[in-house]
Amino acid sequence: MRQHRFFIGQDLSPILKANPAVFDFDPVVGEGDAIINHQKEVIRQWKKVFRYEAGAEVVLFDGKIEVEAKIVELSKKDEKAKLVLGGVKSHIVKKLSKVYLALSILKGEHTDMVVEKATELGVSGIILVLTDRVVKKGVNLERLQKIAIEASEQCGRIDVPEITTSESLESLIDSSEYDKKVVMDMGGEKLHDVSGEKILLFIGPEGGWSDDERNMFKNKGVTVASIGENVLRAETAAIVGVSVLCL
Repeated sequence: MRQHRFFIGQDLSPILKANPAVFDFDPVVGEGDAIINHQKEVIRQWKKVFRYEAGAEVVLFDGKIEVEAKIVELSKKDEKAKLVLGGVKSHIVKKLSKVYLALSILKGEHTDMVVEKATELGVSGIILVLTDRVVKKGVNLERLQKIAIEASEQCGRIDVPEITTSESLESLIDSSEYDKKVVMDMGGEKLHDVSGEKILLFIGPEGGWSDDERNMFKNKGVTVASIGENVLRAETAAIVGVSVLCL
């Protein structure tokens, strides 16, 4: 029977050095903290969804390692649990190329879908950015981070991409953190030919890039790339672009 996987969000390695490796799972009370709220939600799921009791076996991962564990105590009054950690199932594998997605904020639930699918495909991080033709201006980062965590739990990856925002499109273009920057647009080189150790992929909004943005990309030396002659929806371009670079 396949064991369910749960992201913990805290380093499990120091606990594994003890014998026995007892993990007191006691999320610190906090508001607006995606990791803390997720930890409390995990324990609520154990009790109310999975109906776990002492003796239940689960798999925990912290962003670096994946560990087998057995629940030995599960509080009925609050979100607390005690587990004994077993052996390490797997370690995170260093990627030859890390792909980061600079995503214009999309309408409706399209941003949610891109976060979920890009996580499943292996993106290393997602930066949400306001561009000239963006319609929806605000995002709930904690909610999007929760979507990324749940996608990581489901797909089997050991790390979770961080969801952040950028001060502006220009500041992201000017960042020295990435060795290759590429923007999806018509008429560029084939995206399949793009390579780098740390790639930043820019995806525009539903209305496409403005002329000013296209000129900024050109003047600042950002590579223009496409995946064919068809005009893709923004969410489709994001998912296909990430899959080409990650897989």
